[in-house]
Amino acid sequence: MENNDVMMDFTYRPKSDKRGALIVMSALLIFSLAIVVASVISPLYKGVISLLAVISLVVCVYIFVRYIASDYAYAVINTDTDTPILIVTRTVGKRTTTLSSIALSSVNSIEEVRGEPRRERYERKYNFCQSFSPKLAYLLRVRTRYESFTAHLEIPREVADRLLQYIEIAKSKEDEE
Repeated sequence: MENNDVMMDFTYRPKSDKRGALIVMSALLIFSLAIVVASVISPLYKGVISLLAVISLVVCVYIFVRYIASDYAYAVINTDTDTPILIVTRTVGKRTTTLSSIALSSVNSIEEVRGEPRRERYERKYNFCQSFSPKLAYLLRVRTRYESFTAHLEIPREVADRLLQYIEIAKSKEDEE
């Protein structure tokens, strides 16, 4: 095995800009407060107005849990079967959840995406970005025997280059077998 064919396990934890999510959540909280006051004052449609307040509060809680309280981690791990995998985890408080496990040999390409990730018509799309609207993300196109999907990761260029090298190594090992 050559020196450049050695894959080291690594974990990357992105630092996100939570200001955008905080602004949106604050605006929704103010909007919810105004709707609650309106439902108290209004003689008609109190139920409908209160329902709007509840929906707005639920969206606030979703934004808080998804973008503000969550910390993501992307880890590349070599398994016992010599199949390296990319594991995406999310930590909220003390609870860590594995969101995805992707075999690196099943990744077809990595593309740079600036701004809002584009939407594909007939593919599943998984957004594993920690920021509310990331300035730079990478799109992984994955094709397995069972499904085809895209995964958006918020990683810097260096990590994307390293992932690309590991993908090439994993595909060459799979071809040898």
